[in-house]
Amino acid sequence: DRLMQCAAIMPGDSILNMTAELTSRMMDINYGGTVNIVKTVWPLMEQRGGGDIMVFGSMAGDVLTHNLGAYSATKSATNTWAEVLHYENKDTPIRFLLVCPPMVNTPLVKQAIEKGPGSIKTAAKENKNMVTPEFIIDACETAIEKGEWVVRPGSAKFMVRLRRFFPRLLWKMMEKA
Repeated sequence: DRLMQCAAIMPGDSILNMTAELTSRMMDINYGGTVNIVKTVWPLMEQRGGGDIMVFGSMAGDVLTHNLGAYSATKSATNTWAEVLHYENKDTPIRFLLVCPPMVNTPLVKQAIEKGPGSIKTAAKENKNMVTPEFIIDACETAIEKGEWVVRPGSAKFMVRLRRFFPRLLWKMMEKA
């Protein structure tokens, strides 16, 4: 009836310091895992006459920052693939949702604390600027019931717009964070 694909890894480090092997592993898990599970489940849902597929991309796929470049690349790929998938399949009985959350208070964030951007360290230490998993699930439920194909809950919508219209300002803000 429903697939929620949110498996990912998020080790933080600069692009130059991160090994090619780890970068490829992240792409295999974060992007490749999404492609594999959706391509497996979609035809089965079509045979059944419907279902819900919710794919977790990330705000990080649109809002870039230092020491998360490889992770952002995997989520950019996921976001792009999901958008094209939606537009190629608008008239199917499957309800589809791309979820692009901001930082969510889950164990995933802990993977980026040591070498990731300072904003993640601060958010984790002070338990602020992160949303709860429950908040994200509520946003997903609301969006899919409204027939939306993408949801950017919390600060994600604002941050994506900031990146689009004021990219230099966003980079300055990220450097200070």
